[in-house]
Amino acid sequence: NGCSVDVYLPDRHNEGYGINMEALDIIYKRGTDLLISVDCGITAVEEVEYANKLGMDIVITDHHQCQTVLPNAMAIVNPRRNLELYNDYQLAGVGVAGKLVQALGGVRALEEYLDLIALGTIADVVPLIGENRIFAALGLEKINANPRPGIEALIEVSRLERGKIDAGRVAFGIAPRLNAAGRMAHPRDGFLLLVAKDLEEARPLADNLEENNRKRQAIEAAVIKEAEELIQKDVDLSSDRIMVLGHENWDTGVIGIAASKLTDKYNRPCLLISISGGEGTGSGRSIEGFDLYKALCSCSELFVRF
Repeated sequence: NGCSVDVYLPDRHNEGYGINMEALDIIYKRGTDLLISVDCGITAVEEVEYANKLGMDIVITDHHQCQTVLPNAMAIVNPRRNLELYNDYQLAGVGVAGKLVQALGGVRALEEYLDLIALGTIADVVPLIGENRIFAALGLEKINANPRPGIEALIEVSRLERGKIDAGRVAFGIAPRLNAAGRMAHPRDGFLLLVAKDLEEARPLADNLEENNRKRQAIEAAVIKEAEELIQKDVDLSSDRIMVLGHENWDTGVIGIAASKLTDKYNRPCLLISISGGEGTGSGRSIEGFDLYKALCSCSELFVRF
């Protein structure tokens, strides 16, 4: 409705994930009055306080676990805040942002973004039940019938057939190529593809993501190979219930996927830590029955941040 809107996507290699002080300074200097987070911010207590001091309002939309103390934001939209009030708490981050759109503009406003919500919901590997299933089904209909140029270009480079796109083809074909932007380069590349106005603009961007995805696969395979060697050398699989592995300069863009594959293979929580300049950046995956977030909270004094 005539608002001047800008987008800021943090570079995971230089900034990590989510809201950070340096980003807030940049965003504020651009003249921003209201910042709406997507898929992050629920633990950003100090950062939100800093934004408040700058005079910038923040609305947080997130689906991650809430801590005891919540940020002092103008509003916090997170279904995990009250599971009795909202039991569809396994919404992906994009689904929570979608609910904000629905609250502001109704179902008709949401319809415009169903393809993106489906894409993000499937890519984030949340259970396709309840509202997630509805988002995925309606969004896949839109993707098959009339995809936006960026998604059509992704379908082409994935060698998929329009009209036959299902959740599996999104998860294993389209999503990895889109995610490759943030893992290997900058996530803005993926954003620019999704907002491309026509195929002429979208195709070169999709080709670039395809190349980045090939690089990602090669680097990921190398990280897994090195992690497997560390497991053989340092892990006693008969007694060690958690695997914590560190290595110099592992690519932080792929250690999460590598940890996920190792967790699946060995059926135990896995944390991979990339060490650079004396500081480690880690990513972990867990199994059902072990809350990795609570485990990290129990020794939070050991971390710079998590």
